Parts: sequence; structure tokens; C-alpha cells
Amino acid sequence: MPVVRVTWIEPPDELAGVVAEVAGAALAAGVVEPRAGTGFPGPPGRYRLLPEELWRTMGADDPVPVFLHESYEAGLERWTSILPDAAAEVAIVARVRDAVMHLVQTRLAADPEAFSASPTVTTTEPSPRGMVVVGRSVVLQPSRRRHRPASPATGSTDCGRAP
Repeated sequence: MPVVRVTWIEPPDELAGVVAEVAGAALAAGVVEPRAGTGFPGPPGRYRLLPEELWRTMGADDPVPVFLHESYEAGLERWTSILPDAAAEVAIVARVRDAVMHLVQTRLAADPEAFSASPTVTTTEPSPRGMVVVGRSVVLQPSRRRHRPASPATGSTDCGRAP
């Protein structure tokens, strides 16, 4: 069974969660809905799988798939800069990191219920235009979507704590 992180928000803005094992079908479907009475410590409801770029940014040291409670949604602040040569890398990494931090601060100022859920992570990656420095940071904010109850076809998936 795959190991994932199932997360939710505890007021005022603390990311809480558990590491759990889920059925492979839940990972493929991208939804986990813990059953009542299983001792699951988080709020009831659906937990949606975040895109890989987000969960790798949130858990850069220990990346595992992350399911986030439906009451919040995750957004990625991202900035990319071309790396002309290795000598410029330190300066460009600093500029990219500062640009991402500015984007995050702007998003947080615009929505007082939003909060940062990751550090600013920078990587150097190949691109069609050469090497680039990519900066990323994940911001969580209350979900603006309307949520529907799970359909009978989706069903529920048990979450058990990982050993």
C-alpha cells in the first residue's frame, strides 16, 4: 500500500496531518475519504491529491504524495530565470528566491486567510532554452469551490497510519 501524507488545517493557520497507507486505487483516483469510526484524527470530508510539483515543494526533504482536505486549496507561486553560466548561479538563485518570496507576500496580503505551506525552494533545471533556476513556494487558502458529496462510484477509502 502506498504511503502518503493526509493533511488539514488547524486554526488559525497550522498545517496538520498524518502519514498513512492508502489503497492504490485511492492514489489513482486522487481522493481519500476516511471512514467515520476509524480513529482518523482529521476533519471528516474528502481529501484531494495535490499535483506532484506542490507536494514535492511542501516536502522537499521527504516528498510523498499529499492529500489536502477539501476546505483548502493549494496554489504554487513560481518564478523562473535563465542561467547564462555557472558563475551567475548564486546571484540568480538569490533573485529567484526573492521574487518568489515577494509573490507569496503579495498573495498573503491579498487574502488574510491564506498562509505559506512550504519554504521557498529553488532548483536548477534543464529547459529548451538552456539551464534555468526555478523557485517555488506553496500557499494554502480556503477553498472557493462548492463541494459535492461523494458519489456512490467514488466510495470511501480507509486511511491507516503508516508503520
